[in-house]
Amino acid sequence: MIDPESPSSSPEGNISPLTKLHLLSPVTGGSKFHYGVIMLYIVLAFQILVIAFGVGIHLTRHREDRSGAGFFKAFMPWFLAAGVGFSGVWSFMGHVFLADETAKSIGWAAGNPFQFEVAMANLSYGVLGFLCLRYHGKFWWATVLAYTVFLWGAAYGHIYELIVNNNHEPGNAGFVLYADIITPLLLIALLIIYGKVAAKEPAAGDIPVPAPASTG
Repeated sequence: MIDPESPSSSPEGNISPLTKLHLLSPVTGGSKFHYGVIMLYIVLAFQILVIAFGVGIHLTRHREDRSGAGFFKAFMPWFLAAGVGFSGVWSFMGHVFLADETAKSIGWAAGNPFQFEVAMANLSYGVLGFLCLRYHGKFWWATVLAYTVFLWGAAYGHIYELIVNNNHEPGNAGFVLYADIITPLLLIALLIIYGKVAAKEPAAGDIPVPAPASTG
C-alpha cells in the first residue's frame, strides 16, 4: 500500500525544484522521480566542472605540475573541495532548509531535533573539504578520515534500516548507500597513490648536495 505522505506518492506540482534537486544529492539523494537520473548527472557534472576548472587554472599557472606528484597536488585539493566540501554543505542545506522533505526521503519522522545535529556534522565536513584548498598534506588525511568515519557509520545505519525495517526510501537505499561506502575508499586510495608518487620525487625547494671535490 502506498503511503500518501511519502515523497514517491506526492504530486510533482507540490514539490519545489530545489527539493527535487536535494533529494538527488551526491550524499543524501535518491531517484524516485522520473527525472532523477538527469538531475543526478547535473549535480555530478557540476562537481566535475569545478574540479576541471580549478585543476586547469593551477596547471596553466604552474606548468611544472603537469605530471607526477605535481598533478596530484593540483588535483586533490579541488577533488576534496568538490567531493567533500560541496557535498557536505549541500547536505547541510537540505537538512536545515528542507528538513521535513529530507527526513521523509530517508524514511525518518519529520520534526526530529536530532536532524539539526546531522546538518551541523555535514557542515563541518563541508568546511574541512573547502579548507583542503588552502591546507595540504596531513590535513587532507585528517579530513578524509573524519569523513570516512561519518560515511561508513551512515552506511551501517542505512544497511540496518534496509534489513531490519525494510526501509527502501531513496535517501536510505540505492545510490546514497553505494556512495557512502565507495566515496571513502576512493579518497583513501587517491591519498595513498599521491603519497607514493610524492615519495619518489624530490620535495619542492630541495637543494642538491654537491659532491665532494676531488683531492687527487
